Amino acid sequence: MANSDGSIRLFGRFRRVTALAALGAILSPILSPAGVFAQSASSTRLSRPSTPHVLSVSETSTRISLPAASAAPVRLSTGGLFDAFRQSPVPPATSRPQAKPTIFSGASVSALFPVKRLQMLQGRDLVVLVDKSSSMRTIDAPGGLSRWDWTARELSTLSGQLGRIPDTRLDVIFFDNGTRKYTGVKLNALPSIYADNSPSGGTDVARAMREELENLVARQSQGGAVRPRPMLMAVITDGAPSSSRALKDLIIDTTRKLGSPAQLKITFLQVGSENQGNRLLPELDHGLVQEGAAFDIVKSRSFAELIRSGLVNALIDAVS
Repeated sequence: MANSDGSIRLFGRFRRVTALAALGAILSPILSPAGVFAQSASSTRLSRPSTPHVLSVSETSTRISLPAASAAPVRLSTGGLFDAFRQSPVPPATSRPQAKPTIFSGASVSALFPVKRLQMLQGRDLVVLVDKSSSMRTIDAPGGLSRWDWTARELSTLSGQLGRIPDTRLDVIFFDNGTRKYTGVKLNALPSIYADNSPSGGTDVARAMREELENLVARQSQGGAVRPRPMLMAVITDGAPSSSRALKDLIIDTTRKLGSPAQLKITFLQVGSENQGNRLLPELDHGLVQEGAAFDIVKSRSFAELIRSGLVNALIDAVS
């Protein structure tokens, strides 16, 4: 009889342990993946290490401890493949930083030109006079640029385009009350050239032009079998010159010494919206022949026109 009672008790205990093991198997995939499932003949316990929240099941009691409302919520697990994705989250997508355009990139809104059109500048000496008076610091150019930086960008485009055609030379002269000249300027030299200059002083255009025009007339008067290269001069300025009368007289006198109007073309290009400059440039464009010039060699463009065309097109139009 004793053996029979012991067998009955052992069988009953086995049934309870089996039932508890089944309950643990059901609850295991629902609770946190951090829990550790351990089964023995006497107890079944599912616990989360390093936390006080334990779900335990034994042959004598079933106790569930839930976290307080202020504690971190218990995460449920779906187990398997989904757990692997949750434990190794995909980092949030980040946008690739966009390269910021630079002033001296050699490109602008007017950067693409047919080579046939660019060839109209071939065989010429290009002399670009850049106003570096204090007012060139004014920020009123496209792209939120100052007049000074906008001019630098356009010169960068011009230099880059001239590299596509042979037999051209670009000289750049910065002027205020004095002058500073750079000959044979290439695109890669522009950043250091601009680093050596900054807006200051006045606007003595006539002084900046005088030496170049006198040298041109001297070369042409020497004669010889080889004719001097024609010159295209562009004057980029944001206001009226220090002496408009001196400027007019210089151009008129130069035309009287030229053998042909093809030897020299001058274009005045307005930067910014100074009213005095807007009034003077049309006078230089249309009124010098009436004042005694031998040829009409001057063209001009307002800032609005220059913005639409760009520096390269303005120079091509000056010789077309």
